[in-house]
Amino acid sequence: MLFSSDALSPQGDWTRALREDRDLARSAKSMLVTILFFGGLYGASLGIWRGPLQACFAAIKLPLFLAGTALLSAISIAALSMALGARLSLRQSLVMTLWPLTSAALILGSISPVFTFFAYSVTPPPGPGATPEQLAEAMFVGTRLLSVHIVAIAAAGMAGTLLLRTNLRRLLRNRQLAFRVLFISLGVQLLAGSQLSWLMRPFLGKPDQPVSFFRGDAFRSGFVQEIHQMIADDAGLAGVAISLGVVALIALILVWFAPDQVNLNVEGTQLQIRSENLPVREVPLSWIISVRKYDCQVTVQIRDPQSVNVEELLCVTDTAKEAHELIELIERPVEAPYRRQAAKRSI
Repeated sequence: MLFSSDALSPQGDWTRALREDRDLARSAKSMLVTILFFGGLYGASLGIWRGPLQACFAAIKLPLFLAGTALLSAISIAALSMALGARLSLRQSLVMTLWPLTSAALILGSISPVFTFFAYSVTPPPGPGATPEQLAEAMFVGTRLLSVHIVAIAAAGMAGTLLLRTNLRRLLRNRQLAFRVLFISLGVQLLAGSQLSWLMRPFLGKPDQPVSFFRGDAFRSGFVQEIHQMIADDAGLAGVAISLGVVALIALILVWFAPDQVNLNVEGTQLQIRSENLPVREVPLSWIISVRKYDCQVTVQIRDPQSVNVEELLCVTDTAKEAHELIELIERPVEAPYRRQAAKRSI
């Protein structure tokens, strides 16, 4: 396989190796190969509308852009995480930044045939000597194509971010610290990726400009300068506002829909719940209304019979086997009361 499934759904041994900062070279190499391959596929589908030459240029530049973003971000994240108390090494930071980018490359590469077909289905860019009307139509088509790609990249990035959030919880075992590292990671990658993508333009290319690997003015300005100019000229201000709104929405989703991460233990018919900065509490196993397991994660929903509120708890174990054993402990003493209730309802 090009890419080990451990990084997308880490098992216990791999997670412990990451936490202990050992044997990470193989995983990093596997992720980089995946980014180069699947990122190249998507890059080709991104530039194919302008022709084979632009497709080749984009297939080369997009994987380099993703790998470069990971490398630049890892250096900053390793330093900033020390200040937060996470103590991530450069190797750990590199693997951590490669996680979401590799996931995004896999998603984008897998749907690249659809974008290639879509590019061949729309009006192609005009050749030399095109009329203003033909150029205007091509600009319209190019803008719409770019919008579709932006939506796809944003969706793939969201999936990668959710994966990173889950894996950070496993790595750090501290929800608040994991969120701080995640927030810093996203901010650093946003800044590094924005500037790097600006320097490596064009990926799709404008119909009124010749096909080129880099733009002639690539190093004469920067992404931040362009945003500042757009705001100063009141041009594109709505786009900037929408982009900031999307970033804020992502942060809200990551915080609002994240269940509390705790340590769970079963003592008799009581479920012990231990969480950071809170005293240990016990609730009857009969309060459990559902138990779900995914890999090393166990999600438990409990409800006080005198309340309508449902509390969702997330427990992350070292291995999938430990998660299975925890579920057995929860179900064994009282014969899974939430399952008995479901059986009665079905009868």
